[in-house]
Amino acid sequence: MKRFKKFFLNKSGFTLIELLIVIALMGILFIPINDALGLGLKIFSDENDNIEKLYDGDRTLEMISEKIRKAQKNTISFNSEKTRLIIGDEEIYFEAGSIISEKTGIKYTMLENVTSFTYDNIFYSTKDGVTYLEKFDVEIIIDRENTSEIEFATTFYLRN
Repeated sequence: MKRFKKFFLNKSGFTLIELLIVIALMGILFIPINDALGLGLKIFSDENDNIEKLYDGDRTLEMISEKIRKAQKNTISFNSEKTRLIIGDEEIYFEAGSIISEKTGIKYTMLENVTSFTYDNIFYSTKDGVTYLEKFDVEIIIDRENTSEIEFATTFYLRN
């Protein structure tokens, strides 16, 4: 107890060298802590961006699915190059890194940062002399900025 009182009653304080040594030690200790926190925040930010892109891709497929569900019978088709999905008077296609929905001349961007948007395995059937679109696949690939790409794929089956 005497040492404790003696230490705090000492009026001389710390020397400049002692303060500099403590500041240097604190700096050395805080560098790894700062790096760990910075890395953690970067990982969190990157994963948050990936989650947003996953959500956007899923939402885009859901919007296309909803448009197909609401379409009247036998109003769904493709243009001759199979690059545009036509649902009634609306077209959905890939242009300049985006998926575009165009209806009566008005364009709406459904999804950005798209690397690829393709239709595949388009299958038609004929019933009573009328040709119906029966099923097709849609694939969307989204760019994840300097990492691997996110791929979405689904098959749409149409009731006729």
